[in-house]
Amino acid sequence: MLNFLRIVAPALGVWLILFCSSDYANGTLYEGSNCRMKNGTRGVCSKIPACKIIDDALRRRTLPLRNLERCGFVGNDAIICCPGNQNGINTTEDTFVFPEGSNELFISPVPRDSVPARPSPRTRVGGRKADRVCAQYEDDFTRIPEFEILGGTGVDLQEFPHMAALGYLGEAGGESAYEFRCGGSLISERYVLSAAHCFTRGWPSIVRLGTISVVETSYDMRDVGVEDIIFYPQYNSSQKYHDIALIRLNATLRFDSRIIFPACLSTDTLGTDDEILVTATGWGSISTKTWKKSNSLLKVNLTTVTFDRCRKEYEDIPKLRSLPNGLNTGQMCAFDKTQTKDTCEGDSGGPIQVKLESGVSRVLGVTSFGVLCASPIPSVYARVAFYVGWIESIVWPGAV
Repeated sequence: MLNFLRIVAPALGVWLILFCSSDYANGTLYEGSNCRMKNGTRGVCSKIPACKIIDDALRRRTLPLRNLERCGFVGNDAIICCPGNQNGINTTEDTFVFPEGSNELFISPVPRDSVPARPSPRTRVGGRKADRVCAQYEDDFTRIPEFEILGGTGVDLQEFPHMAALGYLGEAGGESAYEFRCGGSLISERYVLSAAHCFTRGWPSIVRLGTISVVETSYDMRDVGVEDIIFYPQYNSSQKYHDIALIRLNATLRFDSRIIFPACLSTDTLGTDDEILVTATGWGSISTKTWKKSNSLLKVNLTTVTFDRCRKEYEDIPKLRSLPNGLNTGQMCAFDKTQTKDTCEGDSGGPIQVKLESGVSRVLGVTSFGVLCASPIPSVYARVAFYVGWIESIVWPGAV
C-alpha cells in the first residue's frame, strides 16, 4: 500500500471500556474475588456467562460502559466484576439495579472513515452456511467487551481483528528472519483466506495474528503454524484466474476478544458488482520508487468497479498471456478515483471489505494483481462470493 495511506493508529476515535481502575491496579484479581466497580458498587469477579446481568445486557446489546470493570483472566477468558451479591456469582437484575443514567446502549466503535456500514446478513435458518456462520460471528462479536489495552496501544487493532500477516522464513533462520510477503483474512477457528499466488514459491512458516505491526511483539500477538495450503482446484499458477486459497492452521483458535476475530464472507455476487466504497488493508509497499513495505497495517478506501467496465479496461491492454480470456466472473475490480491510493506489492492475499453494522468485517475480495499501483486501470481481486461454495465445503463441511 502506498505511503499516502493512513496507518491504523491509536489516535482514531473509539468507545472504550477501561481495563482496570486504581482500586486494584497493583494486582490482578481472580475468579471469585471480591471487587468494586468504579462507582463504588461491590461485586464479585466472574466470567461473563456466569454474571447473568452482564451476560443478558450483552445479548440485548445494552451495557453499562462506565461501570463495567475487568478483574483479570482465566486462560483466555476475561474475568469481569459482576455487580451485586458478593455471596453468589449469578447476579440478576432483581438483586442489583444499575445507577440512574448508567443503562447505556452498547455503542459500536465510532466510524473511523467515510465508508458506511453495510446491513448485516441476519440469516440463522436456511440460506448459505457462510451467512449462518456470519450471523453467529456477529452475535459473538457484540457480546465481547471492547477493552482498552494497558498503555493505550493496540486499541485500533480491534478495527481489523481478522487481519493475518503471512511470515516466510528467510535464509538466515530465526524469528527475526520472517519476511511478510502476503496477507490474509481469518475466517474461522482453523482457516485463513488468501491468494493462491502467495504460495507458488513456497509456504509461509507462520501466520501472525493479533497485531498491527509485523516487527514489534505484543501481548496479544500470536504466531500460528501452517498445517496445509488448499488451492482452488482450477488454479493455474501461469494464469491470473482463480487466485484464491485457504490456509489450514495447525491450531484451533478461540475468539473471546476483539483482538483476534474472524471476518464474514460475501455471498452476494450481484452486490459486489455495484460501485460501492470498500476498505483494503495490508502491509504492502508504501512507495513505487523504493518498493519498501510497511511494518504497520495500512488501510485505504477504494471504489469497486462494475464487471463490464473493468473487463473493458483490460481488453484495451495488449493481450496478457496470464489473462488469455480476459477477466472472468470470479474476479472483481476496485480503484481510487484520484489515482493516488491503491493496493500494491505485498498486499496480495489481503482483503477488500466492508463493515457490517455489528462491527464485523465482511470480505468481498482477495487482493490478486494489478497493472500498476494507483493507476487509472483498476486492480483485480478474487470475488469471494463466486468461491463461497468451495470455501464452505472445506471450512464448514458439516451442518452449521
